[in-house]
Amino acid sequence: MTVYAVQYRYSPELAGERQSARPQHNEWLQSLIARGTALCTGPFADGSGGLLIFESPSRLDLDEILAGDPFSVHNLIHETVIHEWKPLHGRVG
Repeated sequence: MTVYAVQYRYSPELAGERQSARPQHNEWLQSLIARGTALCTGPFADGSGGLLIFESPSRLDLDEILAGDPFSVHNLIHETVIHEWKPLHGRVG
């Protein structure tokens, strides 16, 4: 399995819409955490986006997973940046 760091960047203009979709987004994340696919997730303190750490067999599989995020379904993410990540230290590493 490969570990990926996913950064969501949000547009401030869509903050209200994101807030409305947040319960569904959080349910989606919790289901992925329960399956072991999402390792750690959370928003940035300034509200500009979030960081999600996933374990996935491939980038294609990860793209399919991310397409199911209610924030993605409702076009509430300004930009998604994905990097393959090699954790070395800490609880994830």
